[in-house]
Formats: sequence, C-alpha cells, structure tokens
Amino acid sequence: MFIPSVHAETDTEALLQFIHENPLGLLITGIPSSVHDFLQCTHVPFVLDPPSQNEPARLRAHIAKQNPQVKALLETATKDTDTNNSALEILTHAQEVLVVFTGSHHHYVTPKFYTQTKPDTGKVVPTWNYAAVQVYGKLSVYYDSRRADTGAFLAKQMRDLSERCERGIMGFTGEGGRAGPWTVEDAPERYIELMQRNIVGVEIEICKVEGKVKMSQEMRKGDREGVVRGFAELGGETGKAVSELCDEEKPACGTCVRLGKECEYLKPGLKFQIVTGQSSRSPSEDGAPSNATAQELAGDQASSIQNEQRLRIGTNSLVRSLQTTERDVFYTTYWEDRCLPALHPVFHSTTLLIPDMPIIRDAVLALSSCNISRLRGERKVSATALMGPWSPSLTHQTASHLYYSSAIRRLAALTLADFHHNNTVILTTLVLFAHLESAMGNFKGFCCHVQGIMNLLEWRQGVADPTIRSLLTSWMQIRYVVWWARAYFSSVEIHQQLPSIPLPVSLVKDSPRTQHGRRVLALSIMCESHRLNFNAVFQYSRDQINPRRAEEDPATCISRLRQQAATLDEWLAHLPPAEQPIYGPIDPTGNPTIHFSSHDAALNYAYHVVARIMQCSSFLALLQNPHSTFLDHEPHEEDMWVQTLVRIAQGTDMQTSLTRNSYTIGFTGLLLAGILRCRSLSTGLEIEQWLQRLLDLQPTEEGAFPVYQTLSVVQAINRQRAVGRDVFAVTQPVDDGGGLPKVTAYNSQSISCLVFHGYCRRMGVVFEECVVLGG
Repeated sequence: MFIPSVHAETDTEALLQFIHENPLGLLITGIPSSVHDFLQCTHVPFVLDPPSQNEPARLRAHIAKQNPQVKALLETATKDTDTNNSALEILTHAQEVLVVFTGSHHHYVTPKFYTQTKPDTGKVVPTWNYAAVQVYGKLSVYYDSRRADTGAFLAKQMRDLSERCERGIMGFTGEGGRAGPWTVEDAPERYIELMQRNIVGVEIEICKVEGKVKMSQEMRKGDREGVVRGFAELGGETGKAVSELCDEEKPACGTCVRLGKECEYLKPGLKFQIVTGQSSRSPSEDGAPSNATAQELAGDQASSIQNEQRLRIGTNSLVRSLQTTERDVFYTTYWEDRCLPALHPVFHSTTLLIPDMPIIRDAVLALSSCNISRLRGERKVSATALMGPWSPSLTHQTASHLYYSSAIRRLAALTLADFHHNNTVILTTLVLFAHLESAMGNFKGFCCHVQGIMNLLEWRQGVADPTIRSLLTSWMQIRYVVWWARAYFSSVEIHQQLPSIPLPVSLVKDSPRTQHGRRVLALSIMCESHRLNFNAVFQYSRDQINPRRAEEDPATCISRLRQQAATLDEWLAHLPPAEQPIYGPIDPTGNPTIHFSSHDAALNYAYHVVARIMQCSSFLALLQNPHSTFLDHEPHEEDMWVQTLVRIAQGTDMQTSLTRNSYTIGFTGLLLAGILRCRSLSTGLEIEQWLQRLLDLQPTEEGAFPVYQTLSVVQAINRQRAVGRDVFAVTQPVDDGGGLPKVTAYNSQSISCLVFHGYCRRMGVVFEECVVLGG
C-alpha cells in the first residue's frame, strides 16, 4: 500500500481495533496452479484474536469449499505437505497472503471543497478520502470437518463471528429493551453439521499490519476546513461521518496527535528571522542572543546587514518552520513550476515519490530552495568588485542547507540492504545532490557524489532499466556543466589535465531518440572538441609537447577533432526538423535572424555550433605559422560560426534563459568560448552588448555562469582586440582549485587578473600577458 507519512497510522492497537470494527476483509492470494487463476480474492468477514504474551495476533474466517481460491489453497498446501504420512488435517500455505480491510465511511472529495487553494492558484484535483488496513501473514487451512480439531475450530469460529456481528454490528444485545442475538444453537444441529462439511476454516498468523487514514490531512488549513464544511453540508450518515473524521477534535485533532505534531489550528504564523549583533557572549538557554537586533524577513525581501555585524540565524525557529506543511508545499510547488522544466523529464516522476520517500523529499526541496535562492538575489550592503554586489537569498539558501543536511543524514543511515533494494531511489538522490553541488559551484562536493554514483553503477555491463538510463543521461549532462565551469577559469596546467568524459555506450545508442538524449550527446562532443582544441592551442603557443600524454600531440589533436566532427555530422543527421533552425528576415547588420520552435531546441543547436567552432582547423593552422597573413582575410570559418551563435542567443528570450538554463551550460558560457575563437571586433561587441542586456535584466548568473564576471572578461578581450591583439585563451596565473562554493556570491572565484594568451597582429607574434580585469 502506498502510505505517505502524513496518512500513516502506526499505532498497532489502533490498527487492530480498526479490524475489529470493520471485520469484512478481502483475502488476496497468489497461488501457482495449472487449473485456477494465479491471483484470486474473496470477501470474507474475519474474527480477530488479539495478541497474547506468547502468541501473535491472528485472523480467523471460514470459506466455502467450492470457492476456487480454496481449491487452489488445498492443491498447493497438499503438495507442500505430501511427505507427511499422517492424515492431513491442518494445511499450511507456503506463500504469504494479504488481507485488506476498508473503513465503512469513505467518499469522493470534490475540488470545490478546497476553499483556500482553489481560489488562490486553481491547482487542485479531485480525490477520495478513506481509511484502510492491510494485513500480511501466513495462512493455515482447517479442511476436514470430520477431524476433532477442525470441528472444534469451525464451531468456535461460527459462534464467535455470529456473536461479534449480532451484538457489535446489529446491536442485538438483549439489553435495554433490545432483542437478543441470534446464536448458532438457534439452527438445527444437523443443518449446522452439513454446513460445516462444506466449508474450510482459515487462520492467518499476522506477520505485518499497516494502515492508512486519508482524511485530507495533507491539505492546507483553509482547504481542510472547507472539506469539513462540505461534508457536513452534504448530510447523511456518510457525509456526517467523513466530516467528523476530517475534523476530529479541534483544536487538537487526532491526526496531529497520532503524528506527534503541533496542531496547526493552534500554530502561530511562522516567519524566518535574521538576528544580527556584535555581542560576543554565548546565546542564552532559550536560544536568543543577548544584545541582538531581530529583523523579520517576509518572502524574498532583502535584509540589510551591516558589514561589521556578525550574522546569526535563529536555527530553532527555522527548523520548526521547515517541519510545517506550508513550507514544504511552497518549495514543492516551486519545484513543479520552475525546477522541473529545466531538468530531465525523468524527474517528473520524482514528485510522486516525495510523500513516501523522505530522502527524495529532502533532496528535492533542497534543490528547489537552492534554485529560488539563486534566482532571487539580494543586494549586498557592502560588496567588493571581485565578488559582485549581489548574493543569493539567505532565507531560501538556509532552508536548502537544512533540507540537504537532512537528506545526507538519511543517506548515511542506510544499510547495505537498503542500497541493494532501493538502488534507483539512491541513484535519484545522488543525481539530485550532484545538481545541487553544481549549482553551488562546490567542485569537491560534486566529485564526492560522482564517486558515489560510480560506486553504485556497473558501467561496463550496460544499463537495461530505462529509468536508470534517464538518470544517467541527466547525470552526464551535469558532469559536462561542471567540466565547463572548471575550464573557465583554471591555470594552463589544470586546463591541460582536464579529463575526457566519454558518454557511456548505452547512452550513445539511445541519444538520438529524445531531445535530452540529443542534448547530452551534443554536450559530450562539444566538451571533448573544446578540450582537444585548447590543448592543441596551448601546445602550439608554448611550442612544447608533453610526451606523457600522446593525445596532446598537435597532429593527434587535429585527428581526434576530425573524429568528433564526424560524430557531430551523425548527430545533425538525426536532428528532427522541429528542432532545426528557422531563418527569418535579414537584420540591420545584414545577417538573417534565427529562431527555433522551443528554447531547448535552440540551446541544443547552440551546442552544435560551439562544437563546430572548436573543430575548425584554420586557427590551429595560424598558430603553426604565426608569421602568415591568414588573420588579415575575412570572413573565417570560426567567425561565421560565432556569428551564428550570437544570432541564436539574440533570438532566444533572456528571461527563459535565466530560468531554463539553471542545470546546463547557458549562452553566457558559450559566448565566452565563442569570443576566444573569433577575430571580428564587431562580433565581440555584439557579445558584450548581449551580456550587458542580460546583466541589466538579472545581475546574477545564467547557466551557472556569473554574468558580471563574464562581462568583465569579455570587455577586457574586446579592449585587446581594439588594439590589434587577438585573445584565444584566458587562464589563471595560479590555479585556485575552482574557488569556494557560491554561498555569499554568484561567482566561486575571486579573480582580479587573468593571463591572456593571444596573437599580436601588428608584430605577428604570440603573447602571454597578465591583464587586470576592469583596468
């Protein structure tokens, strides 16, 4: 049974009482048989024997011998005990059976009852309120009524069942003027004997019992009140009963009592608080800092924090707020509306696992709150030019850290058996972790999760499960994103050591079938072409070959680039017409406008264009002969492709790029690579103007690239180009390991200067020069 935690009834005594009050159960068995159906079920009333000190709880019932389910039970049980020489009297069934009990009061719930959410968002759907209990156990059959033990079992069973139903259900107690109950003795003895010959006794030793009470507990306060009113107005026995079950006891309802929660009817409105102060004293016992000033944050409103003040968070209030349904619902709704469109479609099914899988819920909510924290930045009171004037929303980022920590604790608590039986859930969690660390620019944390995924998977044996393949596709995409982010900006040595990340063969075969599959294949080709191109450039520019790595030989690099170009040709051949560019009218610059049927199609084709740029050999030929006049002749192949990339970026909606490119390489990172391979100053200025417009719209990041930092580098490149110096690579003088996680800023690296590698047209020489950004 699917039992979300909010609906779970874990009190065994309450579950057994439910069975006692609702004795009609559905006995379900799965019995291999050459004659009868494998799956069979029978509605039958049960008598519950509560557990004693030495005995487990048991269910008793009787069923007609003519029932095919009984015949299958006898057939299988007889075979299982055929080695017993004595006359068979009690047969034990080898397989576990299932019995389902449903409460007498259940009803359809119309969305019209949701008086809070329906007017606010309209995001409501019908459902059904009900209560049910499932029992798993081992079944024994008393089948030969001529035997003394079987006769005694059947006689007791018939008396107990009739007594329970006559008195407990019908109310025939013989007291207070009511009629007395019917008893077995009221029927002729001979008739009862004949009846017993045609029935079998069934006894089930209960191994596990679980229950679900679904009475709108998951809904918001106003919606629950609407459900209570709606059923009360509906009238009738069922309407009144369901209304009372949904309402139970205000203000301390039974649902909250069972779940150990503070009842929402008594709960005050919770808000996040930021506490600032200069006091060096430790917090008091109640958690409140002494001599501190509290400032409430409403929604995404920015907080003003003095530079000399020390930031402290009201952790207890924040943790309590994260336990509320409203907070989880908010981030879950944001996940569905804003995060899912930017992720692989496999994560759409993840939403369904949130209620039943706490580790998935925490990972999803961590990623959701992280995303909103990065899209809704706060202006810093005091900022340096290197780290930018904006920081992610502290409120949502703190929530993300708490959800993430909870998910990590749940992961650490798993056993080896959990990893074996729930590998898909664990893989989903690790892939979500990888997305989160990528968004935060935490390279060490990302590598940790990559290693975890590698340990979980057996790559060389292939992956047959389509869900696993989809998760791997999403994971490979985020690996290329991190690879690209590490390339910009690193030292020459680190850049040359960046590994090749080949796409698993199983994913290569599947990639042409889906848009996301085509994306990850295009990314793999683009990143590998970029790696080979830049390694060749560094080798040419420094006029040295590293003998330890044969693939870094210039001739080898060019040969491998041709292989990548052939793979890209095949990719393009499989590109559906709906994802190909649509050329429009000529713009004022004399170039046709380029549009696509969707944003994802535009971005995929942009990856194809950047891969083409990296596969061009004219620039490499120039570096082999730097004294040639090759640069003086335009247009060049690289420039034409870079112009195409600019047209694609200009034809896309910037706001969509900001939201949809959160977990992939965006246009900001692509244009940075493009400007390093074009020699046209006008194209470079178009790239600069596009980044400036993006900065004016959202001064934070796009595609995990900090916009303001990228713009400062592009401006410096254009200044060099204006004086006849073409820059073809930018690196760090000393590598910083990728910087620090982007907690208080949108760039992980604090960069004041970069080494520009380029070609001076006037002097005809290659140069390396340290350039101060902004200077």
